[in-house]
Amino acid sequence: MGVIDGLTDRFGRSKVRIATQGVDNTWMLKSDFKSPCYTTRIDEIQKVYVR
Repeated sequence: MGVIDGLTDRFGRSKVRIATQGVDNTWMLKSDFKSPCYTTRIDEIQKVYVR
């Protein structure tokens, strides 16, 4: 908090924010194509590969 206070003093109010401040929560998850069985059918579990 000391660092944030210092940055606020240097750059002014509302220039430095915590990660959750000012987040617009108007978006919604688009789940139009999701199966209603996505938690119960093993063959519909999504796979993610990391390289």
